[in-house]
Amino acid sequence: MATHEAHRQRGVGRMLIEGAISALSEKNCSVVWADARHVALGFYARLDWDVMGPTYEVPLRGPHRLVWRRI
Repeated sequence: MATHEAHRQRGVGRMLIEGAISALSEKNCSVVWADARHVALGFYARLDWDVMGPTYEVPLRGPHRLVWRRI
């Protein structure tokens, strides 16, 4: 998941994440995870996601880390 540059810093990404977590909670999911670009790790940290494991390369996308959080 990413937002277009023109729509960043407006809370759109946060709204998408919060909506997804709400929908998953209604389905009784207890954990959610994502492949996070290195440049987005601060975004996930502000939303209380934890970073896990080593950095890995996603072709055509660059370095990523696994992020997750309990619901």
